Amino acid sequence: MSTNWVNPETEQRWQQPDFAGPTLSGQVLVNGEARPPLTQPNSEEQRWRLVRRWLFPLVLVAALLTGAWWQFLVLGLVVSIVVRRRVWQLTYQRLAAVNRTDAGVRPGFTDLR
Repeated sequence: MSTNWVNPETEQRWQQPDFAGPTLSGQVLVNGEARPPLTQPNSEEQRWRLVRRWLFPLVLVAALLTGAWWQFLVLGLVVSIVVRRRVWQLTYQRLAAVNRTDAGVRPGFTDLR
């Protein structure tokens, strides 16, 4: 069994790149720095989240009791889409209010996942 080794003297060596480049300006988050405190969801957002949480169990129970599977599943999907969009809007408004500063809105902080 033969091994083909590359001669290290003929190979170029990898070198650490120099990180000299344009300096960036703006706000920088230092590791461990506290982010602005998040506000708690208001009562409207909590109600919509509760509706979203209980929607499909209620739809399934109603479909079992009545036997109208397709109607309740379609109704549940449509209501779920509408409720999810409203929760996203309220969450975005809440997070955007926290991210505003005197100089404007800090980009990149609002994440709705």
